[in-house]
Amino acid sequence: MTSLPGGGFVVTWSSNADETTGGSGNGVFIKRYSAQGIPLEDQQIQVNTTTLGDQYFSSVAADQNGNLAVVWTSEEQDTSEGGVYAQRFTSTDNINVAPTDLTIAPRYHY
Repeated sequence: MTSLPGGGFVVTWSSNADETTGGSGNGVFIKRYSAQGIPLEDQQIQVNTTTLGDQYFSSVAADQNGNLAVVWTSEEQDTSEGGVYAQRFTSTDNINVAPTDLTIAPRYHY
């Protein structure tokens, strides 16, 4: 969880029950809230685009404009057994780049 400009906040989590793209394991999600705790979107936003295996151990950060960076571990997405990925979002929910693989050496990054 991290704070947003203007007093809101965003949370991130992993869940198998919430995954909406038919994956084989856990997915990573975010949801933004106002300072009063009111959701700013109707539904959670799925962060990961690859749904093979599990995605978990997520963390989120926001800049002064409300843009987000989410990082997580993804199993079976690449040749490593646990790669670390990042995804950026604009302050209006739009993904503005493809997920970035942050893994610097093969195998087991968490």
